[in-house]
Amino acid sequence: MVRGWFYAVGVVLFFSSFTLASRAGLSSAVGIADLMALRFGISGILLLPVILMSGLSGLSLAQGAVLALMGGLGFALCAYGGFAAAPSAHAAVLLHGSLPLTTALIVGVTGTSSISRAQYLGLALIVIGVLAILSDTVFDSHSSSQLVGDALLLLASFLWSGYGVLARRYRIPALRSAAIVAVFSMTAYLPVYLVTSATSLLSIDGKVLIAQGVFQGVAIGVLSLLLYTRTVAILGPARTALATAAVPGTTLVGGIFFLAEMPALTVIGGITLVTMGMLVALSSRKETLR
Repeated sequence: MVRGWFYAVGVVLFFSSFTLASRAGLSSAVGIADLMALRFGISGILLLPVILMSGLSGLSLAQGAVLALMGGLGFALCAYGGFAAAPSAHAAVLLHGSLPLTTALIVGVTGTSSISRAQYLGLALIVIGVLAILSDTVFDSHSSSQLVGDALLLLASFLWSGYGVLARRYRIPALRSAAIVAVFSMTAYLPVYLVTSATSLLSIDGKVLIAQGVFQGVAIGVLSLLLYTRTVAILGPARTALATAAVPGTTLVGGIFFLAEMPALTVIGGITLVTMGMLVALSSRKETLR
């Protein structure tokens, strides 16, 4: 269990840096299509030998495709789209901070669940925090594109929660699960990108291209997926999702220092509520949402 929480700290750091680095890349010449190509092209090539040696670990093609959609192609498309339209603080709350809520909803619909009073209170605080973030977009005269971005981030949270639940239910090793996601996503996306958008890579500064390639393709496409899947296997999807509610606070600080994004008071309040919700929910020792 201690090792699982150690892994969870790594997940928080990866998730925070994912938001910050992606926002930084999208503010330069790197587009959403380019980030996805770097992520799945590199990770897919690196993990292809795992598929060749181990196959799908007993999963059908349909099961592998659903796993890849939730943890790979669908998640990345929604996340990068959200990053492009919404500030990093919004992304931190609506994507990562809402994971306890979206995980609870998914497990509640698809399986049995037992939620303690502390966890009900924690989830309620997270809901209020998410609503505070949405109010910053709806009532503070922001563009309609930011509202779309917020919606994409919430959808990405549902997809990532679904991946965590399925990865545990299928009981396949973390490396094989990451390989299935990467290779299936690469196979589905890279041919389309090479035909339609590959020349856009030529316009990207070489240092930026290398940095984003290493980060998106190796750190996020391989290492973070392995770490998250392993954490879910040890702690379960609910505890792992609750731990990731620490991401909004770390991302808020990073956004201020690295991206010069100063959030509104409603956003800071939302982040505070989401973090409090995580702490309250974790105060319960009862394992829930198995």
